[in-house]
Amino acid sequence: MLMFDSPVIVVGTVLIGGFLASLAMRKIRFPAVTGYLVFGIILGPSVSGILSSELTEQLSHIVTPIALGIIAYMIGGSLPLSALSGLKRSIAIITLAEGGFACVFVTVLVTFLAPLVIPGTALDFRAFLAIGIITGGISLATAPAVTMAIIGESKARGPLTTTLLGVVALDDSLAIIAYAIALGVGVSIMSTSGSISIPVMLITELGHIGLSLVLGVVSALFVLWISRYSRNRQELLVVVLGAVVLTTELAEYLGLFPLLANMMLGFVIVNREKPRQNVVGVVYEIQDVIYVLFFTLAGSHLDLGIFQSAGILAVLIVLGRCFGKFFGAWLGATVSGAPTVVRRYLGLTLLPKAGVTVGLALMVAETPELAAISNILVSAVLASTLINELFSPPLSKFALTRAGETGQME
Repeated sequence: MLMFDSPVIVVGTVLIGGFLASLAMRKIRFPAVTGYLVFGIILGPSVSGILSSELTEQLSHIVTPIALGIIAYMIGGSLPLSALSGLKRSIAIITLAEGGFACVFVTVLVTFLAPLVIPGTALDFRAFLAIGIITGGISLATAPAVTMAIIGESKARGPLTTTLLGVVALDDSLAIIAYAIALGVGVSIMSTSGSISIPVMLITELGHIGLSLVLGVVSALFVLWISRYSRNRQELLVVVLGAVVLTTELAEYLGLFPLLANMMLGFVIVNREKPRQNVVGVVYEIQDVIYVLFFTLAGSHLDLGIFQSAGILAVLIVLGRCFGKFFGAWLGATVSGAPTVVRRYLGLTLLPKAGVTVGLALMVAETPELAAISNILVSAVLASTLINELFSPPLSKFALTRAGETGQME
């Protein structure tokens, strides 16, 4: 069996092959990100085995944090306060509604239907309740990487796009809070020691979120100061990339949330930079390279074999989350008086999930009190992510196209 053992060859193969896969997807009107993911799955251990698990893991440790940091920076940088004028109330209400309903729908489906459709397991109702609550908390998250990739490829701009970016930025913050609460509740259900305090855990996570935002503000002020000495866009790009990498690593070292810190970094810069300075815009010149590497490597991680152990549970998670996101977005947009295109199409654009979801799920495996359910829970979340990543990007692109917002951005 052909297997690459050189990181340099892998990077070259991923870049060229990912590009060719995106061309193939373009022929059938699918977004490029779907091509990257499919190509990654083909290269990975589940299909051809050309990329070994060890090498993929090695490259992902380098590429994933940097790529997610840049993507989070672009999301924050896509939210100037001037563009949010009149949409702030809608974004807040929609985020609470779509996140809340996704959490409730997934929790109910998994808790009450999973015992019926997964017979013969050694888990009791208490275990399924813990699984339902934790997967419900995780289901709030929306994939910022997929969202930014589709918006960038479609050159989308308008009220739907702006609302989508605002909701995604708040979504992951809300998901982290919900996850902290759900994890504490799940541990309390599965543990009889009573050693876990939910209020203490919640306060701790809120503190981490606040410090992540502070780190982003400090990094932004530093970038705005040092960027005055850059002579051209290439030097400005060097400064921005350095700041994103340092912010990501500092957040990791301090136990904070790199995604939130980099979102705040981009948000502060776009609202404080001088006219024509375009500190955020320089990153768009390398976004295609970031997307090809990130999504192809992500696809190579996806193990098709997990469907054997957690396929049915994954389907329940997908159904509950999709219905919750769609109904919650429609209800929130209707209550808040959002534009018609937002009411009609926002739900379809909120279905992707990836990095944040997987990261939160893997944290379950590191919680000793949840050892009895961590294997099936993590497998189900990973399988549901695979399902979502294959069908949700085309739906997002379809929604932006029907809203008439594609091709509107230079």
